[in-house]
Amino acid sequence: MRNAPSVSYPVGRSFLRTLIHGLTLALMWLVCGAWAMLARTDEGDLGIVLLSCLLVTVVLVWALLRPTRGRLRWDGQDWFWSDAGRAAAEDIRGQLKVRLDWQGGMLLEFMPQQAEAASTALGQDAAPERGAALPWRSRWLWVEQVQAPMYWNALRRAAWADGGHRPRVSA
Repeated sequence: MRNAPSVSYPVGRSFLRTLIHGLTLALMWLVCGAWAMLARTDEGDLGIVLLSCLLVTVVLVWALLRPTRGRLRWDGQDWFWSDAGRAAAEDIRGQLKVRLDWQGGMLLEFMPQQAEAASTALGQDAAPERGAALPWRSRWLWVEQVQAPMYWNALRRAAWADGGHRPRVSA
């Protein structure tokens, strides 16, 4: 189905993403606690383990508290992303790839067109300078049916119909 209907879908907090982050956090603290109790090491090693656990905890909690929010739109020909966190939310054109589909939800990768142009200019194996601003970075979007049940089937049809495999037109 190449001509999937146009659809606009909200992206926000995902139950599965929250569950995965929460379980990862709990498992990490169980392993760190077990290691600290069972290992016979000096104070220095225990401090490194606890510091590592705290660092991972901060990263996971930050990711849990700041999910990607915005609106994903398919106009019948192109995908657009508008970020809810930006003051002047302009639509960014790009490609969408389905990375995981579990019927009631999907993990999608949205890659803006600027990212495609930059990766071509840098070469396949080249990477941008460390610490450089990446306004064109790809976004990983967790979408679920409960976010907008009426538009869920249209979003799934559009995501699978496009599939990110359109032929490129060279200018």
